[in-house]
Amino acid sequence: MKSFDQDGGECYRKWHQTRLAHLLRLSGKPPQNLCIDELNLTVCCRYAESLMRNTRINRYLCKYHAEELCQLKNLIEEFERICQNPD
Repeated sequence: MKSFDQDGGECYRKWHQTRLAHLLRLSGKPPQNLCIDELNLTVCCRYAESLMRNTRINRYLCKYHAEELCQLKNLIEEFERICQNPD
């Protein structure tokens, strides 16, 4: 085994690259567009909330799409709960 001075740190660099590759393989690569996804989710949920406040749209959804309306309300409630407690 060569010392750090003898190989110029090559052994350490290889160890670090291998360790990083193993960690990424075990944990998965973090998404590169997480902020964009969070922003899109926030905009969509806020838009859905505004649709739910419209009485005509709410009445139509209740009459013709009651199950989807219930799912939409549950998603909005869950989103609000997550926004209140981000932990």
